[in-house]
Amino acid sequence: MDSSSAHSKHPQRPTPTDFDEFLPWACQQLSVETTVVVIRSLLKQYVSVIAERPKKEKKTKSRATSMASSSEDAISVVREATKSSINSEIPITIEAFYDNNGNLIQLQFMNNKPIPREVFKIIGLVVPYHKLLRSITINRGLAMESIYEISKFINISHITEMVLDGTVLLEANYHILLEHPCLKYLSLSKCKINDIVVETITSKIVYPNPASHKLSALNLATNRITDIGAKYLADALRTNRKLSYLNLAGNMITDDGAISILNTLKSFVLTKQEIQDSKGRLLQYLKKKNGLIGAIAKELLKSDHDKKAVKKKVAKPLHTMLMRKNKQLEKELSKECHVVGSFEKPCGELRERAASLAECQLGFFSDPFSVENIYTIGKTTFCYGNNGLCYLNLAYNDLTYATLKVLYEVVVTQRNMQRVPRGLFNVVIEGNFMPIECEELQQIDEILSIALYYSIPRQSTVVKKRHSHSNIKTADKLN
Repeated sequence: MDSSSAHSKHPQRPTPTDFDEFLPWACQQLSVETTVVVIRSLLKQYVSVIAERPKKEKKTKSRATSMASSSEDAISVVREATKSSINSEIPITIEAFYDNNGNLIQLQFMNNKPIPREVFKIIGLVVPYHKLLRSITINRGLAMESIYEISKFINISHITEMVLDGTVLLEANYHILLEHPCLKYLSLSKCKINDIVVETITSKIVYPNPASHKLSALNLATNRITDIGAKYLADALRTNRKLSYLNLAGNMITDDGAISILNTLKSFVLTKQEIQDSKGRLLQYLKKKNGLIGAIAKELLKSDHDKKAVKKKVAKPLHTMLMRKNKQLEKELSKECHVVGSFEKPCGELRERAASLAECQLGFFSDPFSVENIYTIGKTTFCYGNNGLCYLNLAYNDLTYATLKVLYEVVVTQRNMQRVPRGLFNVVIEGNFMPIECEELQQIDEILSIALYYSIPRQSTVVKKRHSHSNIKTADKLN
């Protein structure tokens, strides 16, 4: 048999760079129980509002145009896979979105039944080959083991968005996705999350845990969160300054829980434990910085000595030169440094150079309770409050006028302090037991509208105001 006939009978296997072909092939090789179908689609090209309109000959591409030429072709692919699968089982369908350059951008699992763990193991092997993959959406078919496999490959990928809306898990181990500083956006809407699950999630975003430096948006809408869960979130917001988007719409939060969150956005009293923890973080930073300064100073001194030795160009036996070099280096170190405690502390110009390099490497000390963020009145220490949260959605809970009054205090305080970042730009409170019109509500609208106006680009001058529709929920409950 010649090589050409052998190649036709045994075609070359796909590579991990070809996600559409490799995933189904690898699942087949590993005898995964269910057939896997990948639909290739083109991600929509976003056009700026202020950009010039394209010419008539150029047409805007749809959001998910199948590369097979139409969505009907994609559907036919799924139907053919369904017919060819064992016992006519419905296959696992994954839509892979690509950009115009053929780079994989997003994966979307389309209303699947339970997804075998092996599928995510294979995806974990493929992910490093697709450096522009940023988002994964799964709305059904997850299990506890699946979340574990996802958490393993997120750390070695560039994925920053995870949308798991509707994935109800009895174990609810969503928190393991936040063990590494990877995700910027996590959506867990309609997952039947209760207060216990909220506690595990918030424990991962409390400063200085890894996720507190990365996660900027958290969607917990339409769940079973009560005031207890809201207070867990409030405790996290005391230290977390990275989270800027929080959606708690459609839960069971009352004034008690909502006010506990709002109170963290204005000045609050620090506990003794918080003050102690902040001092401990400062000491750790200084200890690490001093150790780094000593190490850099030795390297600088050694480098300067090597340069002087090269200029001399004295030909001597190698072992004699090394011995004298070491002795001279020890003498210079003893002159340039003095011992304090258990580490050496360089002096003079050498220390300044080393300290500058150490600060460039470590960065300046940043802490939610650092000196610039706190003030003292008498013997009580206050923190200025969380000004990192910009969007807060509390719609369709059980809030009343009491929450509205505290919200008014928050927006007025943040406006007067003029900190950077500013604080709240958008608050949604519709669907609660609140008046349709009142002085506080009008003032909140005006303050947030002005803040939003100055935060958006100058080309867009239209500001969409928030309107309260609290009478809708009130009428429903009264009936």
